[in-house]
Amino acid sequence: MSSRDKTKQNEKRNMQNSDEHRSNNLDPFFRPQRIALVGASEDHTKLGHSILNNLLSSHVEVYPISRGKTKILGINTFSSL
Repeated sequence: MSSRDKTKQNEKRNMQNSDEHRSNNLDPFFRPQRIALVGASEDHTKLGHSILNNLLSSHVEVYPISRGKTKILGINTFSSL
């Protein structure tokens, strides 16, 4: 194998490693463990209620943020971030 072929092979390997590293760095963004939901609502007609319901059925730990309520769907809420 020529030195030029070895260089190309090393460059290709480095690019693959870089792509894997980049995708691993995005995992916390696309697969969060915890989410603060600002605008959580007890009113089933509001988007904040639907989102909260969906998050509760997932593997994510949810922190509902609501100024007016202390509990929504049986979960303690926070008044601010």
